[in-house]
Amino acid sequence: MTTDWLIACLMGLGKLFLHPLLYVSIAYCLFIGYLRVKRERHDFNTKIYSFSMELRSMLPLGLIGGLILSFLTLATGLAIPLAAMSIMAVVTVLAMLSMKKRFVSPVYTMGLTFFILFFLYDRDIELTLFQDSLNQLDRSVYPTLVILMGLLLIAEGFLIVANGSKKVSPHLEVSKRGQPIGVYVSQRVWLIPMFVMIPGGQLPAPFEWYPVFTIGDMSLSPIVLPILIGFKQQVHGTLPELAIKAQGKKVGALGIVITVLAQLVTGTLHWQS
Repeated sequence: MTTDWLIACLMGLGKLFLHPLLYVSIAYCLFIGYLRVKRERHDFNTKIYSFSMELRSMLPLGLIGGLILSFLTLATGLAIPLAAMSIMAVVTVLAMLSMKKRFVSPVYTMGLTFFILFFLYDRDIELTLFQDSLNQLDRSVYPTLVILMGLLLIAEGFLIVANGSKKVSPHLEVSKRGQPIGVYVSQRVWLIPMFVMIPGGQLPAPFEWYPVFTIGDMSLSPIVLPILIGFKQQVHGTLPELAIKAQGKKVGALGIVITVLAQLVTGTLHWQS
């Protein structure tokens, strides 16, 4: 069984490179870098940082966060249905198209995914691309999605504190009195590749208590899911490091609260079942 799980994990890792969101995120980082350089040249007649700066900061810390979250999801058996993953990818792309980096935060992408699945569940709505996976949904998906959102918010808070205040870009704005003022703009896009479980795979659960966060017996399959986290904050009147790290701590605290509450709800559901 151990060999089967190792092979399945390697195959799941390989599927990361087949996910279109990986390549869309690379193009997205290059584009926002281009827009930043264009703004810097307009304000100061020169670029401050290379247009590839956002791309170079996308993966290093994201890999660390992905490893930690992968350990948690594999150890606890956090199973996310394929329908949720597909809708979350579509929602993430739409959030990227809005060009509002803060909309790529898990609080928006995961939250909107939750409400879309809640609306579609047990409804007579035909969606050709997602119909088969939607037919496999049950109510246990809701607490698992909230738990995943909480974990991702904790990761976002960590990334903001660790990296959000580095290489902030200066920007000139016009104040309410019509005077030019200087502000700092921090914008980041982090890619977190993390293992999650897909219900309905070919592998049996490795432990009797596994998976913890799903209801009923099922077969599983591990897959690496690329999750994008966007962040933007504009700072004036204070040091960027202080303001940005304070924001990161708030995001991380929100993630902890959401995760704890979701686990309490999940425990209640298991106790009632």
